[in-house]
Amino acid sequence: SHVLPAARFFACDEITASRLRDDADSCEPGDLFVARATPSGDGHEHVNRAIANGATGIVAERIVPTGGVPLAIVSDSNRAFGLLAQALAGDPSAGMRLIAVTGTSGKTTTTWLTAAVLAEAGLRVGVLSDLGCLGPDDSLPCPGDCSRADELAAWLARLRGTGCTHVVVEVSSRMLASHALAGVRCDTVVVTNLGVAHLDAHGTKRAYRAVLARAITTLDAGGCLVSGVEPRQLEVLRRKLPAGASFITAGLAPSCDVRAT
Repeated sequence: SHVLPAARFFACDEITASRLRDDADSCEPGDLFVARATPSGDGHEHVNRAIANGATGIVAERIVPTGGVPLAIVSDSNRAFGLLAQALAGDPSAGMRLIAVTGTSGKTTTTWLTAAVLAEAGLRVGVLSDLGCLGPDDSLPCPGDCSRADELAAWLARLRGTGCTHVVVEVSSRMLASHALAGVRCDTVVVTNLGVAHLDAHGTKRAYRAVLARAITTLDAGGCLVSGVEPRQLEVLRRKLPAGASFITAGLAPSCDVRAT
């Protein structure tokens, strides 16, 4: 209940689990099954199968028959999945300084350049990117998909275990739409720009930009937003800033706080 304080619990006061699943067929005894919409279907339709495979708790967005198995009702099971993934991984972002890089374009380049600068400064840096995942002692990135909240949590925990002090994470709109960063605390969020892309997934320009702006909600107390967006779009980002966060603009315009010449 401390991870999902707004949840309503049935047949229990809280649920204890050792692993997190959103695929009913992969459930085993002791697992917590989160019913959410995935490319393979709506998890609410597979709760009975998850229970038959040993799930000891269910998280869902609506009342579903569980035969007495503990049930937690949440408003957004995608967000709940992210929060639970980070909690079960030991809240790894709390032990490192995270820089999340999002935007329409330039994410990959910005991510690796940022990591290179930090590494050159003598810091132990990890990178989670579309090009692969790299620990502070690795010479080459290894394949890894951090678009899922549970995979992201596992990689963050792995990097913390290697003694990482800083992690630079490339964040796609797909990750933000599925709340993959729920429960992650970022020291810095970089928004490279706000263009138009992936309308097949997000529907409208406004919806797409609203999804990208979600990254700002991950800022920790005292965090910093670095923005390269056009001046007319800045207000969209400013409205999302949490209390105590700072704001820096970067670019070529003379009005930017940090600019290249």
